[in-house]
Amino acid sequence: MCNGFYLHIGVENMLLHFLCKHMVVANTAITLDIGIDGTNTSNSSDTELWPIMMNVVGFEEVLVAGCFYGSGKPKDDKDSPNEFLTPFVTEILEILASDGLLYRNERSEIKFRAFVMDAPARAFIMNTLMHSGYNSCTKCSIPGTRLSKRMIFHGVDHQLRTDSSFRDRTDINHHHSRDSTMIENLPIDCVKSVVVDPMHNVYLGVTKQLFILWIVDRKKPYSISAKNIRKLSVSIFEIAEQLPSEFCRKPRIMKFLKRYKATEFRQFTLYTLIILLQDILPEKYYYHFLKFHCAIRILSTLEDCLRNNALAHELLKDFIVEFGILYGYKNLSFNVHSSLHLAADVLHLQRPLDEYSAFKFENFLQYLKKVPRSNYRVLEQINNRFFEKFSVLNYEGDFKKRVRSNKVRKDGTFTNVYTNGMHLSVKEPNNYVLTNGSIFKITKIIKNHDKAYEICGLEVKYIEPFYDYPISSSQLNIFMSHRNLTRKKHVTLTLDDNVIKMARVKLNKKFVYLALIHCNK
Repeated sequence: MCNGFYLHIGVENMLLHFLCKHMVVANTAITLDIGIDGTNTSNSSDTELWPIMMNVVGFEEVLVAGCFYGSGKPKDDKDSPNEFLTPFVTEILEILASDGLLYRNERSEIKFRAFVMDAPARAFIMNTLMHSGYNSCTKCSIPGTRLSKRMIFHGVDHQLRTDSSFRDRTDINHHHSRDSTMIENLPIDCVKSVVVDPMHNVYLGVTKQLFILWIVDRKKPYSISAKNIRKLSVSIFEIAEQLPSEFCRKPRIMKFLKRYKATEFRQFTLYTLIILLQDILPEKYYYHFLKFHCAIRILSTLEDCLRNNALAHELLKDFIVEFGILYGYKNLSFNVHSSLHLAADVLHLQRPLDEYSAFKFENFLQYLKKVPRSNYRVLEQINNRFFEKFSVLNYEGDFKKRVRSNKVRKDGTFTNVYTNGMHLSVKEPNNYVLTNGSIFKITKIIKNHDKAYEICGLEVKYIEPFYDYPISSSQLNIFMSHRNLTRKKHVTLTLDDNVIKMARVKLNKKFVYLALIHCNK
């Protein structure tokens, strides 16, 4: 490449080591999510690292097929990503031509589920217009409009793009060239398989934009006053101590807004912002946000993302239409428009948002950029690091969570149990669960005669929906009570798939109970 160097570690090499490490049964179909993104390797130079990352669906581990290191994006003489993608695509096509990956003397079929990239990387890899272009939406043919020196996207009913229209260059203004890209040689749907990434679009996109409108913009109908911003920070500080251990990052006060991470915006969107804004944001803006919250909550829940997919799509359409009216048409950004296509991606993949988001790839990217100890022979250092991993037969992975044992009390009961992706405890804030529409406070954890864990709890009384618009919050397993009262009779529950962990938040004399949905079970 004209601006850097490329290291191809190999799809087959990575997958074979992965399959052996996890002792995957031979002749098992391998479904991949592909992540491609770039990151700066140094604050003092323009060098970037662009890995082609793979994730086998059903596992947390991220693999690297190849990696570019150089000045800026990995482009060739034609300003195209084709040279960068050629080794990866060529090897994939060779594996497919051989009827799959040869593993333990049998062929394992390789499939692609999703290509997960942020908007700039998506436009670069697909060789289409950037998100600041007039015809830049990868999902539909909405024409952009220049307003107040910004590119805005107005409207919700536009013709959808298809795989054939993309490959045939029906909308030539969407593409940089009539020439096909390397990515089109793969057996994928170039529109449906290249998804709108929830992490960048929803949390770092729409939610962050709303925060900036509320907090940074001044003297607007939707602006939050300085007094209420201080009140909001106090409430965030109070809530942070009440969140269960599944929240990997506790929310920070408003002065750190510019430094908020995607996980913080996700926590606000799915859980606490509906509580924090209730008495702070003007009513019509608060109800408008509730539509966005409900839609994202539906699309993030395993049971609801398909069953109520149409409802989520309608809520997002209403949210976008009202967005321009409430916040001004100049704020109808690419991210606001792209959220219109989230429900369709979920329906196509048959999985909730977080299962195919870029979180896993971003976490790995932060690790990968720290692998080189210096800027001298960066790719060689990365190659050596992966070779060392392969050489250690019992290597467990960089992101494998430690397994912690349960503490046994003198009476034979347990203080904690870690099961089905949940941390349950007899102590706050990990001591509330939901089952069959009832909320229980855990008081005891025991093992039955079959050595299965059971919990004893007291049922919380007088619960009701937290909100009734645009739908009842009880449909999303969000409840409220004005008093923290429980029934005296203990109930014993077996820890099965019907038990859902709850977060309980007390604020302004209200107790709000929210089902956890962002944690994998």
